Amino acid sequence: MFATYLTIGLTIYIILLFVVFFLSKDYKINSFLLLLISIVLTPITGFIILHFTDKRNILDIEYYKCPSCKMQYTEWTEYCPSCQKSGKNISLRPIRFKSV
Repeated sequence: MFATYLTIGLTIYIILLFVVFFLSKDYKINSFLLLLISIVLTPITGFIILHFTDKRNILDIEYYKCPSCKMQYTEWTEYCPSCQKSGKNISLRPIRFKSV
C-alpha cells in the first residue's frame, strides 16, 4: 500500500517538475536553474519563483511576402502591389516571426 502511494506521489512530483520547467521558457530565468531549484525545494517553490519573475519580452512580427517577386510588405493587401503593376494578381502570404 505504501509503495502505491509513493509511486503516485513521485509521479505527481515529476509531472509538476516538467510543468515548472516548460512554463519557465517564457520568463527571464534560466530553465535549468529553476528545474534544479524545484527538484531540491519542491515544485511549489518553483511556481512561487515564476510568479515573482518578469516575463521575457517577445517580439512578434507579422509581414507579408509575395511568392512571385519575393517583395515583403508590413501591411496586408489582397494582391502584391508590385506584381499588379505588371498585370499579375498574386496573393500575399503571411509570415510570422517571433524573437526574444
